[in-house]
Amino acid sequence: MKTKIQLLEKQVAKKNEVVKINQEFDYGYKHLKGVAVLSSIGEGHVFRSFNISNMELFPKNFEVDFLQSNASVTPNERFFKVDDIADGKKMEIDFIDSGKAPIYPYKLKIYLLLTDTTDES
Repeated sequence: MKTKIQLLEKQVAKKNEVVKINQEFDYGYKHLKGVAVLSSIGEGHVFRSFNISNMELFPKNFEVDFLQSNASVTPNERFFKVDDIADGKKMEIDFIDSGKAPIYPYKLKIYLLLTDTTDES
């Protein structure tokens, strides 16, 4: 099984900024198995939308805190598990900053766990 972590990275310059991400999944990986966001960006942020090929992955105004973990969680358990087709699809994400980040500007980093099979092992 081929596995990869795809990183989506955008700068958030100021409080309450809306950041838009439009990107395709990395080529050669058929399945999205997990999503994670760094906890160092603070709390209260939301994904106004998180869509894959115009299909909603998370509901509108989904709290990013739900996808965050910290260093006390083992690396293999940091991903929020999902099971979606990634191959050839495009992501469209609208992130809304809560105004509660420890510092501005900061890098929003969204990690996507991709595989080339449906096997979960």
